[in-house]
Amino acid sequence: MAEGPVGLQQLAHYGAAVAWQRVLTERYGPPDALLAVSFGELAALTAAGAWTVGAGARAAYGLARVLARTPGGLTLIGCGEPRAAALAARAGGGRVAVGCVNSPGECVLVGPVDRLTAVERLAAEQGVTAVRLRLPFTSHHPELDRQRRQFEEILRGGPAIGEPAVPVYSAVAGRRYTPADDLAARAADCLVRPAHLPGPSPCSPPTATPTTARPVRAAR
Repeated sequence: MAEGPVGLQQLAHYGAAVAWQRVLTERYGPPDALLAVSFGELAALTAAGAWTVGAGARAAYGLARVLARTPGGLTLIGCGEPRAAALAARAGGGRVAVGCVNSPGECVLVGPVDRLTAVERLAAEQGVTAVRLRLPFTSHHPELDRQRRQFEEILRGGPAIGEPAVPVYSAVAGRRYTPADDLAARAADCLVRPAHLPGPSPCSPPTATPTTARPVRAAR
């Protein structure tokens, strides 16, 4: 899919996430909350009832067109955020950033391909695993403000995003969305802000009900 036409990969990922959420709901009942991770913001908002499947697919395709104009790459690196940031600072020439923190021992670095290559070389010298992801674009990078604005315009040009019927926690915002949030702006933030998964705070409901709560499901 990475070598397919623009939009194929994003529409496939979006469709799979939404379909799997429906399977889980039919089998186990509706979730108490949804966790939105990076591109999964679109599937999570759809699953939460903030817009229709078609509207979410339109957004996914629009994002794919924007990403096609974001030269660069993403590298999965086998270390925590402090060390990943140090490697990026040392070899990235100020152009490589930590885009996603998947766990205390795994991150995704983002930036220009030549700078990522230098960081990967340094990581290998230090015995740190670094694997370039087969995605022909970059994301979660502070230099993508123009693309962020383009994607927000695409979202505003389509069906309005309503209030989610199920609580949605964003790994990019680092919190639960509230009725005061401009969800088009928040979804577009994924292009320029990092996503952090570790830690209980972003994903834990304000009041825990362990005897009745259903699982929080993640869309990515």
